[in-house]
Amino acid sequence: MITTNFEKFLPDIKEVVFLFGTESEFEVEHFSLITDGKIYNKIQLSQQTVSSNATKRVYEYEDVLQKNVSELEEKRLIKRFIKLSVYKALSDYVKKQMPWGALTGIRPTKLAYQQLKGTGEFRGFFTDVMQVSKQKTDLVEEIISSQKGVYCEDDDIVDFFAGIPFCPTRCSYCSFISNDLRTASKLVEPYVDALVDEITEAKKMVKKLRSVYIGGGTPVTLRRDLLERVLKAIGYSGVEFTVEAGRPDCITEDSLKLLKYYGVTRICVNPQTFNDKTLALIGRRHTANDVVEKFALAK
Repeated sequence: MITTNFEKFLPDIKEVVFLFGTESEFEVEHFSLITDGKIYNKIQLSQQTVSSNATKRVYEYEDVLQKNVSELEEKRLIKRFIKLSVYKALSDYVKKQMPWGALTGIRPTKLAYQQLKGTGEFRGFFTDVMQVSKQKTDLVEEIISSQKGVYCEDDDIVDFFAGIPFCPTRCSYCSFISNDLRTASKLVEPYVDALVDEITEAKKMVKKLRSVYIGGGTPVTLRRDLLERVLKAIGYSGVEFTVEAGRPDCITEDSLKLLKYYGVTRICVNPQTFNDKTLALIGRRHTANDVVEKFALAK
């Protein structure tokens, strides 16, 4: 069981707890107080043992919030300190360090770039503050080095993103904003209507285009006519154009031909795992062999 007096950060706290075990395995009571430019976090932990006896331990942390920052940045800092305090408490409690430390999500390089822009370096922040291992910090540095010449700070150059937040099923581990198509089907057409309007308006602000990415969710889960409306609204060609086709159970020869016709140059086919038992456990309705077959079809 996980409780907190900051309910809006409950999903973030759960992400950290899940690094170490299941929600039923731990009892986590979190309390946070912000006063005088500081954030105080108190975490009470207990873990159910085989004998059903719970050893309780209390951890307390205090961090200083930066002054004169935007409301959005302050929220980011509060979330960071809350997650970090829960991570440090659990790490000490179970005597285990995670390779990525307190980082969760999918884009550690984004945080590294933010640090580089602000302080000129990120390694110390990763290893000393966020508890990231040297091996993973080296990996982020390698990625940043490989992106030189591609990643740039030119405000006129943009990457165009359109999101399709629907999937055929919702994977049990998913942290993205997405909806199960079986229960949200009535929302799809109104969403596409709004998205096409948004794309039309957003294109007016594009000066120099570098790439297009249609992500999700699973864009190819859309009905053919709805997916074509989105592709037609974007209308760009001649640039790197990627569509997330992550679920092989949604990939057809017809959908691939449609993507190619509208200038798509890359797709992402995501196996997640090649273990059929694991695929079933996480809520995927396809097999490992389906991934191989759809990869060959796309090729």
